[in-house]
Amino acid sequence: MQQIILLDAPSVLGWQKMREIEQRCVLTMIKQGIGAAIAEGRLRKRAVDPLALFLLGALSETAMSIARSDDPASAMRAAKSEFDGILEVLA
Repeated sequence: MQQIILLDAPSVLGWQKMREIEQRCVLTMIKQGIGAAIAEGRLRKRAVDPLALFLLGALSETAMSIARSDDPASAMRAAKSEFDGILEVLA
């Protein structure tokens, strides 16, 4: 899945099409998640759009790093730990 989505698809579809897909699908899910977390009191109230873009960029770059890692499982664990820490700070 990593190979197809993160490595092959951008080459086949092109950068602009990949960005459109990310914006339409992934960014929308991130915004919904942030909105729900704010509504539930798990995140403090803030502007959703800038935070969603920030997280999308961070997650996209991290996913690429994991996909290219010699040890993806270890890279995933490290990334998850850092992401959990970021979410704690945002709360």
